[in-house]
Amino acid sequence: MNTPGGQAVRLIEWFRGLSPWQSLVIIVLFALFLRVYIIASAVTISVDGATDLGLARAFVEGRFSDAIDPRRPPLYPLLVSLLYPLTGELELSARLVSLVFGLLIIPLGFWLGRTIYDERTGILTAFFISLHPYLIRYSGETLRETTYCFFAMLVVGLAMKAVMEKRAVVMILVGVVSALAYLNKHVSLGFLMIFTLWIALRNLKELKRDWHIRAVLIGCGWLVFVVVALFYLVFLYERTGTVTITAKVAPAGVLYDMLNTITLGNSNLAVFFSRFPEALSVPFLVFFVWYLAARRREGFTEKERFVLFVILVYTVVHMLILPERRYFVRLTPFIAVFVAWGFERFTHWAHERFRERAPLVMACTLVAVIVAQLYQGLTSLHAHRLAERLAGRWILENHGTGATVLARKPIVSFYADANFVHLKEGLTPEELGEYIKKKDIDYIAGYEKNLKHIIRKLDRTGGVELQRLKSFEPVEGRRYVVYGIVRR
Repeated sequence: MNTPGGQAVRLIEWFRGLSPWQSLVIIVLFALFLRVYIIASAVTISVDGATDLGLARAFVEGRFSDAIDPRRPPLYPLLVSLLYPLTGELELSARLVSLVFGLLIIPLGFWLGRTIYDERTGILTAFFISLHPYLIRYSGETLRETTYCFFAMLVVGLAMKAVMEKRAVVMILVGVVSALAYLNKHVSLGFLMIFTLWIALRNLKELKRDWHIRAVLIGCGWLVFVVVALFYLVFLYERTGTVTITAKVAPAGVLYDMLNTITLGNSNLAVFFSRFPEALSVPFLVFFVWYLAARRREGFTEKERFVLFVILVYTVVHMLILPERRYFVRLTPFIAVFVAWGFERFTHWAHERFRERAPLVMACTLVAVIVAQLYQGLTSLHAHRLAERLAGRWILENHGTGATVLARKPIVSFYADANFVHLKEGLTPEELGEYIKKKDIDYIAGYEKNLKHIIRKLDRTGGVELQRLKSFEPVEGRRYVVYGIVRR
């Protein structure tokens, strides 16, 4: 039994002999190792991360009017700014915030799995969360994704407890956590809406008997949410002039997009079905389907139906509006509970099918799952954007802080500690020339192929003289260039 399979069998047997808490500690430590590796190997920040780090910088510098943004809630940048005095770097602070919340969702997964099933399922849930490729990567990102997952898991678990036990006190906690989730991402308000639907529509035959309990639960959740999030709701009203929950998207636009999807007027459904298997990951998909097939025959418990209802509503809305894989990944911590149960049922099948060889089959299956997950998860973050980081560092070294950079993405500006001005599409050379003068641009930066026609037009009719200052070696066949504005 010195083969890899035999060693895996012995490891599994040893792991089974541990207490649940010992197992959980080992899983968290294993997850920490993977996520620290991701942080250490990260190349650049994400595009959205640059905006959030700009808001965090405003918090650090005390520019609170600039730090509170109607399109991006303040909680994540605030957390980054609070960690900044310990690290001295905004980028590292952001990655550490993601790391902390990325680790916290593992014991939350254990809690959720144990609450719905038992401790064994809870441990397996924690294990699968620790291995998921995107959850590994998001734990080292400069994004809000792991904070979103943490608050979403916590609020769903608390809401399940409040609904099953009909406890208003727990629903007050749901309101608090819902507000914190909303202050991290506007879309998180959807969970409170889903809970309201469930409470109002579940077991309608009992509505006459317990309508008052339902009203108290719904009222507690929404009232506490409004109280905790009131300052930001007032801020949105003052900025937009209307009562709204976000300035990022208009409700009419969302409804129009949903209608287009339903009538096959856009490609949202095609995009979703082409990308969600990867977002969920193949092992998750296999064991989730195994779970659904088994439980469909046996029947679903009330707790299962509650969480599955959350997943169903979120998935439908996701298909209609936001079919990108990144948004569907947010469901994986919930689905991991059912993936764990599906894996347990798979182990039962393996024991019945292979008998004495079952431990070896299970060990080989686990090795295959781990290898497949880590192969996808342990990749350098944004390695294809290395040139943008180098360009930003070059501008900082040669100009100092405070330059104004015109570019498609804000990554260069972040590393240059510069002011970012977005290079708009569709401007004529004359309009672009005036735009450059009006914004007092110092540099234009971008990939050579994308800038070529813009630079050519500016040289001819834009009234702006440019000088090519620096180019950076091609990454994936694309050369990055920096142009300076020549002022007379």
